[in-house]
Amino acid sequence: MPKQQLQGHSKVLSLLIRQCYFTFIQYYIAARVFVVLTSHFQFGQLIRPVFKSYSQSVSAASGAELDKSVMNWSRDYLSLIALRPGTSTVCLQA
Repeated sequence: MPKQQLQGHSKVLSLLIRQCYFTFIQYYIAARVFVVLTSHFQFGQLIRPVFKSYSQSVSAASGAELDKSVMNWSRDYLSLIALRPGTSTVCLQA
């Protein structure tokens, strides 16, 4: 092959490699964004009932009442037995 033809092929090959690289980067970024959004959504599904139970259970009438209600809430709603059904539901939906 003449030298000019080789140079032409190397330019085309260089452009193809560059295009493949940019396409790969675009797919990688899209996949990472999907994972982050999915993880954020799953965390929201998991934590929303916990916050709801907190707002329903905790009373801040006084300091002693706040301490007592937070301790009772944490015992009732933050135990592994209480969190397991919500966690397994979120994980199975993933």
